[in-house]
Amino acid sequence: MKKIIMVFMALFMLCGCAKYKMVVNVDGDGKVDASLKSLISEEALLSQNMTKDEAISAMKKSLVGNNEEATVKEIKEEINHKTYYGLSITNIKTKSIKSTVKDGKISVDIPVDALISSIKSGLPNMSLKSIKKLGGEVSIVVNMPTSATSTVGKVNGKQVKVDLLDLAYNNKEVKSIHVMCEKEDYTGIVAGIVLVIIVLAGVLVMMKRKQKID
Repeated sequence: MKKIIMVFMALFMLCGCAKYKMVVNVDGDGKVDASLKSLISEEALLSQNMTKDEAISAMKKSLVGNNEEATVKEIKEEINHKTYYGLSITNIKTKSIKSTVKDGKISVDIPVDALISSIKSGLPNMSLKSIKKLGGEVSIVVNMPTSATSTVGKVNGKQVKVDLLDLAYNNKEVKSIHVMCEKEDYTGIVAGIVLVIIVLAGVLVMMKRKQKID
């Protein structure tokens, strides 16, 4: 992941017109599925005399690496009247994201200290507001199976969004993102199903008795 951020920091130093977003989905058993989307604006490519194919080729080498199981798709998006080219990468296998299920809770730890350090070392000579106005973004989104809590970022129900650019610009020392939620409890659902079955069985017995009487 550090190599990925270094590539994008190079783009930020040139123009600030790059987007990097990693999404981490955690299911009810604590299984982690990661994906990412990386984009660079057409405007940035023109300013650096770089073609779309050259940029995407560089992204593939840096972002996919030896992750042979990953699914890679070239994409084109229109965002705020700007054209972006890049990659959508799913089914990413990474050992750096740790998921633990214990005592009825699911916790996920994502190390970000190296990423934030890389961002700090590659920040362009412009304000955070200016970078975001140009379309710059480096973020991680974590989707949990139930209502989440997190040591950093903005929590909205089951989702946590962490703005790594904001952390870097504000010199916040964060070693990892620790997200936690309650494990889904299916006890009530199972009990409800059992109750319905019992009621239905009782109704059938009553109907059969009535038929015999008739």
